[in-house]
Order: sequence, then C-alpha cells, then structure tokens
Amino acid sequence: MINVLDNKEQFNIVGRHTWQEDILYLGYSASYIEFCFKGTRLDLSLVTDLYRDKEDKEDIYHACLAIFINDNEEPVKRIELTNKQETVTVFESASTQEVTIRLMKYSEAAFSKLGFQSILLDGEVLAPPARKTRRIEFIGDSITCGYGVEGASDSDIFTTMEENPMLAYACQTARLLDAEFQLVSWSGIGIITNYVEETINEPFLDRWIMPALYEYSDGELESSLQKEWFEVWDNCRYTPDVVVINIGTNDASYTRGIKERQEYFASEYQKFLVKVRAKNPNAYILGVLGSMNEELCEIEQEQVLIRQAAGDNKIRYIRLPLQDEKDGVAVHCHPSAITHKKVAEEIASYVAKWVEWK
Repeated sequence: MINVLDNKEQFNIVGRHTWQEDILYLGYSASYIEFCFKGTRLDLSLVTDLYRDKEDKEDIYHACLAIFINDNEEPVKRIELTNKQETVTVFESASTQEVTIRLMKYSEAAFSKLGFQSILLDGEVLAPPARKTRRIEFIGDSITCGYGVEGASDSDIFTTMEENPMLAYACQTARLLDAEFQLVSWSGIGIITNYVEETINEPFLDRWIMPALYEYSDGELESSLQKEWFEVWDNCRYTPDVVVINIGTNDASYTRGIKERQEYFASEYQKFLVKVRAKNPNAYILGVLGSMNEELCEIEQEQVLIRQAAGDNKIRYIRLPLQDEKDGVAVHCHPSAITHKKVAEEIASYVAKWVEWK
C-alpha cells in the first residue's frame, strides 16, 4: 500500500492547515483534502487530542470528519474520533475502481484537533481534481462554523456531531456561486472579546480574538502542542476573489449599547479591515452582520464607509435580517438550516452582481 501523503503534488488541500512531525492537521471548519485514485481499498490513520484531555469535555467535543466519494453532495460516512489514534477504512471494493475522495473536517478549530498520520491506498494515485477558478474566504464565528445546526433548539448541550459547516451560510454561498471556499471561523470569537455572559463586565483576555487568530495557520493547535512559535499563515497560499467578514455578534454581548465599548469596537474593527485588505490586496471585501444580533451593524457599516472614503473601492457592507423563529432555531439560539439558506441566497445574489459572476 502507498501513503497518499507522500505524493503532495497529487492531492489538494483546501483550507488552512499545518504539518507537524509529518502529520497533516486540518484546522478550520470545512477544510478538506481531496484526491483521485484507482484501487480497491483506502485506510486512514487519524490522530486527535480529545480536547486536550479535559475529561469533562471529551464526550461532546470530539473531532468529526466527513467522507465524500465521487460526486455525492452528502457524505457517505461521518467519523467521530473517540480515541487519540484511530484507523478507519473509508473505501473497499472487490474490483479496482476509479474514485474521487474528499476528506472534510466538520468540527471546528476551537475543539479537538484532526490529524492525518497516513492515508494508505491499495492502488495508484491519479491526478487530483481540478480546483474551481472562483475562491471565497469567510471570516466568522460560530454562525460560520454551522454551530449546532443539526441540534434541537431546546438542547442545553452542544456537541460537535451537531455541527455541519456544509449546512451553514458560508459553504452554501460558495456552492451557489460555484466557488471554492476557505473558512477562518471560531465559536464565541469577536474583534475585541469572546462571548461573555450578562454577569461579566470585562472582556476575556486569555482567549483568541479574530485579529490575532487571523495571523496564523492554526495557533490553537500549536499552542496545544506546546510550540514556542506559531506558523504565520501565508495568504499567498490561498488568494480569494472575495472575502466575507461576518463578525460582531459576540462583541455585542460585551458592548451592550455602552458608548465607550462601542467606540473601542469601532476602532478595532477598522484596524481589522485594514489588516484584511493588506493581506488580500486585490479581493472584494464584504462585511455582513445581523442574523442573531444587530447592535453593531451600523457601526460596522460606518467603518466600511471610512475605508471607501480612504480610496478602497472594493469594499462594501450589507446588513442581514434577524432570524425568524418560524424558520426554526438551532442549539443555543443559533440559526437553523433554513435561516442559513436564506442568508446564503442573499449574500450570493449580492456578490454575483457586484463581482459580475454570472
């Protein structure tokens, strides 16, 4: 058997990722590996950290992998990693077949990690699938991850098995536009703070916020591996035509209409827009917000107008409608699959006209 990972020119990796001691780690939601082969069997050797060995978290925060074969839009199998190392057979046939495989990380970067020690094939690796010419990057929080979209609205507990990025607006938007997608998304994250409860009056200073997280390939992974330095993501590795920024919902849990906090958010959001532009000099940048909370929409729009006035003619903003209870609600009041679909249609329609993608 041959290890597909030894043939890097013959497979595509889409989404931020990092190699650590010959293990390929996929980071963010909907990151994936895809390749074609002719053969009879395909086995994966997978590693995870069981949410850094926190026993009280293990049963709900497992890493999850979806297996897509050929042109199926739905995965033929979803794997929940319940051991630190697992070997899984994902394809087996009595006769030699030509097969296209996509291995997609469904769970998000905030929880247990997903690494490939080997991808063993009984057969031969063929030329990789052609990549789409259009590319979109989505920067966001739990909404972008598809948090709890497959869970019940009355559930008090979220599990990673209820997370499905392919049902979330980002991947649906890309599908509508026939575009490749890359997500940089993390539950609870914001520009100046993570989500805070009503009883907390200070932002969390020991957790990732998006302006810092955006710098790295997977800073949380390298932190958990106790690395002394983090791999800075080279934006030339993925050059999007469009960048969609959907962030601010969690910041609103802290700003709460307080002028000083809103002003600080405005200043930091402006800095983040400048950072995203510097790293994506030719992309169309679209700011959006609104599905769960609209408090910071006007502030964000004002910051986009400032960028336009400064001469950036490829940045815009649209306000998303609040979710409608009639469309259902997912875990912890997150958008349902119906709401995600509506948001995707709105963003896709806007982008298609703006970028002139027919």
